[in-house]
Amino acid sequence: MSARSLRRYTNLPSTLHILQNRCLTLLSPNTWDDRNDAFYMAEYQRRCQAKTVLALCFAEAPETYHHWRVFSHGSDGVCIEFDKNKLKQAVQKDGRFLAQSVAYKEIRDAKKTDL
Repeated sequence: MSARSLRRYTNLPSTLHILQNRCLTLLSPNTWDDRNDAFYMAEYQRRCQAKTVLALCFAEAPETYHHWRVFSHGSDGVCIEFDKNKLKQAVQKDGRFLAQSVAYKEIRDAKKTDL
């Protein structure tokens, strides 16, 4: 993987949908396994007073067990690699979308005031 790419871990049916329809489907964070991410997305929605916040996660970090287990669990796991610059340019054409990296904190470094 190069520094210019983003990876999407998913399953085979989702991959076929992406390839057949040439589109990505944003998902509700309420359905995410990671309850911390879901919580902060709900907090973002509340603060922005948005009706809906949908998202899609991509990996920039080196591949881990976590990527495969959480995002593509099962025997039909797939990893799709995207050109980072082209994907960001496509997303930024529409002002309703935001594309940026997330900086995760270690639990010991997180504070309640970070909300």
